[in-house]
Amino acid sequence: METVQQKQALQRGLHIPLIANEYKHALKPEDWSEETAADQNRLHLVAILSFLSLFNIGNLPVFGLTTSGSKGIFSCGWVERYEVPLVFSTCLLHLQAMFVADKDIIPVDITKPVDALNVATVFAYIVLVHAPRVRLLFADVESVEKLDDSVKSYLLHPDKEAPLSLARAQAKKKKWFKVPKAEERRGNTMK
Repeated sequence: METVQQKQALQRGLHIPLIANEYKHALKPEDWSEETAADQNRLHLVAILSFLSLFNIGNLPVFGLTTSGSKGIFSCGWVERYEVPLVFSTCLLHLQAMFVADKDIIPVDITKPVDALNVATVFAYIVLVHAPRVRLLFADVESVEKLDDSVKSYLLHPDKEAPLSLARAQAKKKKWFKVPKAEERRGNTMK
């Protein structure tokens, strides 16, 4: 059984990334290239997608923004689930694939009004559309069937547990959750 502390920590302490931002301060304008920025973006997106997969979330797009000065690039990633029939068998093989859409990257320069508007629009879309969907995915329900229908399509395995149940299972294993000792809560960390 979960304690009240564990429930409160899960309600306020689970941070789900929807965008990875990186500012390349050391790059000179002549050293800036979309390819270099795209490589770093890919790493960030794969890490976020792997994290979301732990909670059975996959078909939700996440975004990456890498900038140097006023120039930058956006990319997008998501995870999909596939069922592949095995040869000479009636079984299906269930696979997950991560996709990062960065082949035809369009660079942005926020000194240009149109690019600044596009960047602001992407951030507004993430805050106003994606964040509420993630909140619905982590609704306090026992099973996937009780989740809101508008977000069930974001689950990798519709027959698996709900995202919050998976997060709580991790907390019970004390893999990610640490209950502070009485001394640490009072600020006395000396032994």
